[in-house]
This record gives sequence, structure tokens and C-alpha cells, in this order.
Amino acid sequence: MMYEVAVVGAGPAGSATSLAASREGVKTLLLEEHSLVGRPVHCAGIIHPPSFERSGLKVPSDLVQTWIKRVCIYTGLNEPLTDPFKLNLLVVDRERFDQWMAGLAVDSGAKLELSSRVVGVERRGDAWRLLINTPKGVRVEECRVLVAADGVGGSTARLAGIKHRFELASCLQYELEGVKVEDPERIDLYFSSSVAPGGYAWVIPLEEGRRVRVGLGVRGADRPAKYYLDLLVKHLFRGARPTKFFGGCVPVGGPVKPSYGNAILLVGDAASQVNPLTGAGIVGATRCGLIAGKVIAEKLSYPRAEELRVYEKLCDEAVGKGYRRILKARRDLEKLSSGKVRALISGRGLIEDLRHRRYLKAFVKVALHRPSLMLTAIRVFRIRDSILT
Repeated sequence: MMYEVAVVGAGPAGSATSLAASREGVKTLLLEEHSLVGRPVHCAGIIHPPSFERSGLKVPSDLVQTWIKRVCIYTGLNEPLTDPFKLNLLVVDRERFDQWMAGLAVDSGAKLELSSRVVGVERRGDAWRLLINTPKGVRVEECRVLVAADGVGGSTARLAGIKHRFELASCLQYELEGVKVEDPERIDLYFSSSVAPGGYAWVIPLEEGRRVRVGLGVRGADRPAKYYLDLLVKHLFRGARPTKFFGGCVPVGGPVKPSYGNAILLVGDAASQVNPLTGAGIVGATRCGLIAGKVIAEKLSYPRAEELRVYEKLCDEAVGKGYRRILKARRDLEKLSSGKVRALISGRGLIEDLRHRRYLKAFVKVALHRPSLMLTAIRVFRIRDSILT
């Protein structure tokens, strides 16, 4: 059977692409290699509602595990940078969230096939020929446009001849039960080379603090992520045993280019459409997936690279430019020690300025008192509106 588009991977990126394409009447096949959408779980599930809702979608309340109202930032295990400040976030049940997204695509007309892994890709004339490994054996499907939404470790783009090198963070997360947290509506973030070299750690309360998600991401570390996470858990929740484990690699080097080719698009983690500072990928994947589906529908009659180039441009406007600014600011901040950051912020009242959105005042303080940090301040100032996407 010839499909107009085949989307490989039923995470938020693939489901959003399938949803948008199907809404436009495009005959869409959504392939998921696992037997159940949403498994295995790889991420913490944190979403900034206003950023997500720019996509036109809204997370159903029954998928929300915790509403976060405050955040506390630490520069060491026992060193809060300041008092907790207000920040409205939500934590979703990631497995059910992915199933909800895939359900939207199916309800719009996409065909979802589980336990279907793409093991071969070949371009024949104006069509892609896909070899799909299923429990019943290998079968063949054809499509006019192919979408690689199978993550940073997926093979679809590579099999189609598009190869990229990614800057990766190694991430690991535990769920702990029978623990107590100080504030069940607060997440704690640890930015310290001793806690999570090259990355950061998080503690997310669930079920009013009776259960927590503790995780971290590291880059260029001397030891594996598990070593640092075990130390953190031992310090914060002595005697607690993990009941669930989540892990994986997250691309944090900013969106890759090109993210398109002749009759093919890369979406989500496969295109590194991930916030380079926080590692958050749900918002970027969803927004870029919806863009991909609409572009495919518009360019279906002639889906060559020169026509699909607009996809990358639109994704750039939606999240890419902001992510590249965040990446530059992150690299600047990584050159500063935790002590220098603490001294600068606490000594000049910058937290209060930022808390009350007095961004220009904070910028002027940095420029006047630490001219050497002016460029860093400019970059941090410019990412204020995209930090939560």
C-alpha cells in the first residue's frame, strides 16, 4: 500500500506530525517499534503550559501528576542560590501523555502500527520503500514522504542518507517511594559540577511529596551518570530505594541542519529540537511536529528538498533561534564557577530583579559592576523569553 507520508516514531514529535498531516487529509502511517506507545519512558515529563499551548494543544488535567508552583535553584548540595521563586509548571505521566498524543493522531485519521521497526530504507523513483520488522516477519510499505521522528538513536535518517553528529547528555532518573519532601509543590534544581558535571540534577515531587523523581544529566563527566545520581540520592534520601529507572541520551547541542532532504524531514530529538540548557524536548517536538505535518500537506505534490526547506525556516522561527541563543548563553555560563555566579547574583540583588521581571535593571547592574561579563549578560538577557520552551 502506498501512503502519502510514513512517520517513524510515535513520541510527541511523530504523533504531532501525524496529527497535523492527517488533519489536512494526508494519508498517514505512524510506525512505533515498541508494543505500547510511551514505553520505555525516557524523560521527567516537565512542561511549561503557556509554551506548550502555543501549539494549539492543551494537556488534559487527568494526565498531570503534579502542579509545580515554585522552584529552588542550588549551586551545591546544601547551597540554595536564593529562596524559592514562583514558576508554574506541570509534570505529566509521560507514558499516558504520549498515548494521548498518538490518540489525537489516530482520531484525525492516521494509522498507528505498533511493534513495527523500520530496518531498511530505499529511495525508488518518487517513493520511499520501507522494510519493516514486525512480529509476523518483515513486510514492505511505500510512502511519498518519510519523517524520521525516532529519536537521537534512531536509524531512519541514517538509513535515508542523512547523518549528523550530536552533542549528547547522558541522563538517568529514579523514582523513589516512601520519602518526604519539604514542599510538595516545589522542584529543586542543582547546577553544580560536583553534583552533575556538565549538566544539572532535579528533584520532582509526585503524589503530594510521597513519591519523588530524582534525576540528572551529565556531559563530559569522568564517571557514568549512575555514579553521580547514586551519590545524590544517598545524600538527599538516605536509605531510599529506587522503584523505577529511566535513562537515555538527550541531544543538547541545538537543532541540527539540514533537518530536511528530498521527501524527508527530521523531527524532535532526531533533529535535536531540544532546549540546550534544560534538556526539555516536549514543547519543541510538538511545535515542530505540527509544522512538519502542515508543510508536508502543502508540499505533497512536489516534496523535494528545495520545497521542504521552508520546514526548517519555520522551526527556526518557532524554537530554533531561541535554542541557539540558549546554547551560547549556556557555554558562557559554563566558564563561570558556582562561586562566581553566587557572588555576582547575591551581591547585587539580581534575583529580586529577575523575580519581578526587571530584566533591564539586572542587565545594567551586571554591565556596571562586572564589565567582563557584559557579553554573557546580553546572551542571558536575550534568552529570557525562550528559557522554558
